[in-house]
Amino acid sequence: MQEGSWVERESTVALPWLWHALRLQWRWIAGGLTLGILLGLSIVLFAPKRYDASAQVLIDTPATVPSLGGLPMILGGGNPGVETQRQILESRSVLERVQKRLGYAEPYRDFSQRFRTQAIRNSTVIELTASDETASKAARLTNTWVEEYLRFVRELYDQNPSSLLAKLSREIEAQEKRLADIDQRLVRFLQQKQLVAPDQELAKGMEKYADLVAQVREQRGKELALTRQITELRAQLRQQPAFADLSRTIAIPPEVQELNKKIAELQIQRSEYQPDSPEARALDIQIAQAQRERARFLEQAVAGEFKLLSRQEAVNPIYQQLLQALLMAEAEREAIRATVRYMENQQAQLEAQFRKVPSLMAEYGALRREQEVAQTLWTEKIKAYEQARAQQLVGRVSPVLLQPAFLPDLPAFPRPVLTTALAAMLGLMIGTLLALIRAWSERCLRTRWDVERLLGIPVLMELRPHELDGQRLQLLLWSLRAAGGGEHWQTALALPLAATPKTQQVAHALATTTLQADEPNPAGRAEPALPETLPASSTSGLNGLLQIREATTSLRDLSEAQRLLLIAPQNLELDEQTLLMLRNLQPQIVGMILVQEELQ
Repeated sequence: MQEGSWVERESTVALPWLWHALRLQWRWIAGGLTLGILLGLSIVLFAPKRYDASAQVLIDTPATVPSLGGLPMILGGGNPGVETQRQILESRSVLERVQKRLGYAEPYRDFSQRFRTQAIRNSTVIELTASDETASKAARLTNTWVEEYLRFVRELYDQNPSSLLAKLSREIEAQEKRLADIDQRLVRFLQQKQLVAPDQELAKGMEKYADLVAQVREQRGKELALTRQITELRAQLRQQPAFADLSRTIAIPPEVQELNKKIAELQIQRSEYQPDSPEARALDIQIAQAQRERARFLEQAVAGEFKLLSRQEAVNPIYQQLLQALLMAEAEREAIRATVRYMENQQAQLEAQFRKVPSLMAEYGALRREQEVAQTLWTEKIKAYEQARAQQLVGRVSPVLLQPAFLPDLPAFPRPVLTTALAAMLGLMIGTLLALIRAWSERCLRTRWDVERLLGIPVLMELRPHELDGQRLQLLLWSLRAAGGGEHWQTALALPLAATPKTQQVAHALATTTLQADEPNPAGRAEPALPETLPASSTSGLNGLLQIREATTSLRDLSEAQRLLLIAPQNLELDEQTLLMLRNLQPQIVGMILVQEELQ
């Protein structure tokens, strides 16, 4: 993990180090800025000037060509007419005429770099710009370019395209004759087959056939339902009599009349007593018995056991209603059967017609395809003819000089402010880059950021030798314990990187302080010399598990329980061998103490 930490530290640069490096290497930055300003001023003063002169040409769209307004330019495609004229302006034929007329001896590749065109947005205007050494030459070059362009366009479009138009006209006439012949063949075919629009008629026939199939299926369902209804009605007719009694008159038996009189007398007698009296209850029993006998006699009379005085019969209304419903159902079923037979005949006729459709449609499709091909060819030839006519008119009215070139007031290059500012920014960037490269290549230990960048170890403390008091020592011991002191390792060897009095004094003071805490002072032993500012109470709290000693053994003999505590003066320059050694020992180094001491 510690070896991987050095790789991570080496590939990381702290932002404070960047600021510190730029602050120390300010001379490089100032030098780069100064050189940039001088470069910009030299370009402004000594570089050859270049003047740009511009003219504008209006591209008038012919009346025979339909215009879409600004829609193509809004969609990002540009105006085709304007783009065509731009290509003509930048063509070699036009530029060579300009070069030959003005007598420029430079190569054509260099000469063509003087010209550029630009289409003004949402318009049919082209801006032409030409460059030269002086303002007058630039204006003359631009005007000559416009003149040669207008002359070239007129010569190009003034060529008589009558041969092309005549050829297209003959082809159009031949195509029209062929198209008329195909139309006559198609008309004769439709007359023979007695058709108007076979496609539509076929579609209508298919729809009619589908409707017939659906209607036949529906009528079959109705017929089946009526058949079931007729069966049920016939079964109900068999259960009903044809005639029924309207009224019967029977003689009331004398026993019933006597019982009615008896019941009336008993009810009169009962009304004379209280409802809860024994006499009333006895009378109630007699009345109930008499009523039961009367009911029995009436049932016998209804059953015919008594004399029938009169009887009247008529047709049964239920039987009559059932018979009427049966007749209506049978009539409706016969009508449905007739409808189904008619629909089946129509369906058979359509099926017979459909069997003739493949050959009919094949012949009709061949004629239609031949007609469409002839129609397409005729349309394309008409378009070509119209385009040829439009091209005949474009060259005469299309390019119009809208604004000639005038003498420019200021040179296009160099521009004093912009050129100087860009050169200054370039010099500043180069100076900053050189300053960072210089700072990165240095091996001087000035700040904690230099230590972390070069060695990948932390700086535990930055001090002067007389500032090593008990509080700072305690903070140092806490830092060492946080790095594993007393647990993973027990001894920190204080190693001065430079044998200076200040670094040796700090190393000796650290080692002496821990020795006083770990070992009692025997009698007659001289006390070691400590800084006057280090009180005796600073060694309190040490338990002997963590010791700081001076490095007296070889660095290659370090054990797992020992670590290195580097002590270095500020502004110490490390050589290559020392730097490689410290990087190899980086896993054994717990940190560094920077002593503020100027090296001689």
